[in-house]
Amino acid sequence: MRTHYPESLLHKFSGAVMYGAALVLMGLLLLPGRAAAQSAASQDKIVLPSKTMTIKSIFAEITRQKQYNFFYSNDELSVDTRVTLPSTSMELNELLRATLGGKFTYRINGNTIVISPLGPTTWGGTGRPGRASRRAPARN
Repeated sequence: MRTHYPESLLHKFSGAVMYGAALVLMGLLLLPGRAAAQSAASQDKIVLPSKTMTIKSIFAEITRQKQYNFFYSNDELSVDTRVTLPSTSMELNELLRATLGGKFTYRINGNTIVISPLGPTTWGGTGRPGRASRRAPARN
């Protein structure tokens, strides 16, 4: 026994199948490009001449190899401080965390790396990007 379906129902069903197939195909085509971009970023390492260097020389190597500029206060960050790194070949984020040692935070804006101290600052902020102090202004 054969079931007969209205032609309009078959037409709607086949259209939905084609639409779904097109979405799946587009997703499959975009997936390799995204994975390749993530893979390239994770393999993009900075190679340093030594494990023990000054912060200033580490920043200079990052600038030379990756064309980043640095923005920080000389009053807050002593770039002549020597740091010992776990490796001479590190990814940018890993290198910055090891260099700044938990006393500073960083934010990457385009090709500029902004270094800020953690904790309270002289202007009353929290030292954390994107968060302002909740202290009410003093009344006289």
